[in-house]
Amino acid sequence: MSNINRLSVAALVMMLAFVVGSPSARAESCREQPVVMISTSWCGYCRQARTFFNIHGIEFEEIDAELTSSPGIRETYRKTGVPMIIVGGTEIRGFNERRLRQMLCLDG
Repeated sequence: MSNINRLSVAALVMMLAFVVGSPSARAESCREQPVVMISTSWCGYCRQARTFFNIHGIEFEEIDAELTSSPGIRETYRKTGVPMIIVGGTEIRGFNERRLRQMLCLDG
């Protein structure tokens, strides 16, 4: 490998490390994303999501769709069901453990 190629590879690795961050730093930032769950007290999938968050030490805000005074949340709940989980601005409809693990950097 020529000196130019070695330099290019080294520069690329440094750029990627800067942009992506270290794996541990990335995992910390993933876990620090705000998590909100719109749920109901009787929903089995909501119960599974609560258990998942508690087991993994994920802090989350829970909004009961039936008790909230927000008409927008009640209307969304009636159309799409619960749980609706929002991780850092990304919506997940239903309880999808694989997707939550991915978004919260719990795999690996």
